[in-house]
Amino acid sequence: MYYIVTRHQRALEWAKQEKVIPPGEEVKTIDHLTEEMMEGISYHDTVIGAVPVAVDSIERICDKGAYYYHLVMDVPPEARGKELGAEEMRAYHARIERYLVLKWPFLDRRPSRPNAFYRY
Repeated sequence: MYYIVTRHQRALEWAKQEKVIPPGEEVKTIDHLTEEMMEGISYHDTVIGAVPVAVDSIERICDKGAYYYHLVMDVPPEARGKELGAEEMRAYHARIERYLVLKWPFLDRRPSRPNAFYRY
């Protein structure tokens, strides 16, 4: 299952034209991530976001074994907030970037000896 998180229907059109979503795949378009939607995500699903998404939400998607891709564009200030068509999205270098978010436990970074170095 592919989930497209966007308020802009033309973003879905762009994704299909650019073959971001393979032909014949089931696609669900939603305005924003809800608790109900999060419950429905399962292993190997793909979530593509076009709106700001909280890191916690991305972490939960990845924890389920699903994939998260963020829709990124280089949109100039005068074009922000407007509905963009597929051609305009291509002109603004629309692309998807995969994210994997893991929660890392807090580490006490105080060195046990002066001038100690840590590698992470």
